Amino acid sequence: MAQASQNNDPGGDGTEDEKEQGRQDRGSRAEKKPSGRRRRKKVLTAKGAVRRSTGHLAELTGRVPESVIAVERQEDGWKVSLEFLECRRVPDTTDILAEYSVYVDDRGELTSYKRESRYTRGRVES
Repeated sequence: MAQASQNNDPGGDGTEDEKEQGRQDRGSRAEKKPSGRRRRKKVLTAKGAVRRSTGHLAELTGRVPESVIAVERQEDGWKVSLEFLECRRVPDTTDILAEYSVYVDDRGELTSYKRESRYTRGRVES
């Protein structure tokens, strides 16, 4: 004989209304919608910060980044370090690359960017 569940739900699954009420009761960061439902505040992830940063800089510079060097959570957003090809040369080991720091807020909006350094592709750091 199967025992009834101890969560005050003799059917085992609960109604959709009960489930919705449980979801609404959870999450202190939820915002109340006019319809009575709650919506969680969207949090920008590292992946989202990289996507937004690359998009902003590509739009401003007309260049697509070669690579992502670093992503760092800041107090009020994200710092993303990107590497861009600034001047193509032959052989390609003499290409000029640049490292840019891009700062985006928690909504993914660009707050500032700065070129930190320029160097040749063939340069090796020690």
